[in-house]
Amino acid sequence: MSVSLLVSFGEALQKRIVKNQRGLGENIVIAWPARTSLPYRGLGKDRRIRLTQDDVAALRREIPEATFSGEFAKDTSKFRRERVRLTPDVSATSPIFAVMRNIIASPGGRYVNDLDIDRRRRVLFLGDKLKEDLFGKEEAVGRTVMVDGVPFLVIGVMESKAQDSSYGGRDKDKAFMPESTYQGLFSERFISNLIFQARDASLVPAVTRRVFEVLARRHQFDPNDKEAVKLWDTTEQEKFFAVFFGTFRAFLGIIGVVAGWFPARRASLLDPVVALKLS
Repeated sequence: MSVSLLVSFGEALQKRIVKNQRGLGENIVIAWPARTSLPYRGLGKDRRIRLTQDDVAALRREIPEATFSGEFAKDTSKFRRERVRLTPDVSATSPIFAVMRNIIASPGGRYVNDLDIDRRRRVLFLGDKLKEDLFGKEEAVGRTVMVDGVPFLVIGVMESKAQDSSYGGRDKDKAFMPESTYQGLFSERFISNLIFQARDASLVPAVTRRVFEVLARRHQFDPNDKEAVKLWDTTEQEKFFAVFFGTFRAFLGIIGVVAGWFPARRASLLDPVVALKLS
């Protein structure tokens, strides 16, 4: 029983941590364009790499075994609803972004869709905590929020989720809008970061290599220059925790065996004494 209880505790702890990790997304890699660290074909190092939606489109064409989304990020937009004033993080994305990042709309709402992108609609999807900050217990879907003096219609609110890891803040505190609307409103050309998701975790290394090859060809840098594009491969964390908890469960199992052995050993030593007294 000691062994079973301790091993069960280890498995439950692992499941909880994995669930919280996957609040960020499963099998995803986040990439930030940075600066080159190697000279390449007559071009010097320390050149700034900047990515656009054309790069995202090229990756989608050339690497079909993964899905891609660019992301625009802003943390200075002023939100106003009646007397409430906030400056939350804003993320402008494509519809597939929500699937990759495990962002699910609460009943009665939805995330950004293709029609929003095509028509550059001024619509917002709110994180659940941001919705509470703006509207309290009131219904938010169908209401209007002013963003930098421009009216936006709330089309959905995120369903609450566990999320341990993040970049640029938790999703619950963010507002999401169509990438085309963001570009038109803020005259922004370059994406803040790129997110891609392989169809299977085993494909992540190959997909990552192809991403570097495609971007290196388009922006003239050495495909072996890992400083040109910074990566956060979330599958590496899952691999680490799989090994860690495998060892942890084995350790707990040993403790359970030892904890169960001592009382049993003590009882066996006492049995003759007890028998003698009884006789």
